[in-house]
Amino acid sequence: MNGVSHMLPFVVGGGVLIALGFLIDTIAGNANVGGNFGFTNPIAAVVFWIGKAAFAFMLPILAGYISQSIADRPGLLPGIVGGYLATTGATLSSPQVTILLYWAF
Repeated sequence: MNGVSHMLPFVVGGGVLIALGFLIDTIAGNANVGGNFGFTNPIAAVVFWIGKAAFAFMLPILAGYISQSIADRPGLLPGIVGGYLATTGATLSSPQVTILLYWAF
């Protein structure tokens, strides 16, 4: 439960910002634009992308604090990094992890 309680501000904040981006786009009169809803107004697009970035932090924070509950403070950083790698879909054969491992050693 430790990870869920630390993840909730990112879920709530990201959801509110995404909804606010849609609201700004609707108020601007761009409600019926098809697949570009939320992106036609520049302010709505910025608010939407900030909310999406907050959602992107959700899984790394959850993984980090679950890891901290298992291994105490030394587990926080490896958990967040592991959660980030899980979010990006990285594997040991992908270039991003190869570069990451190259610079780590």
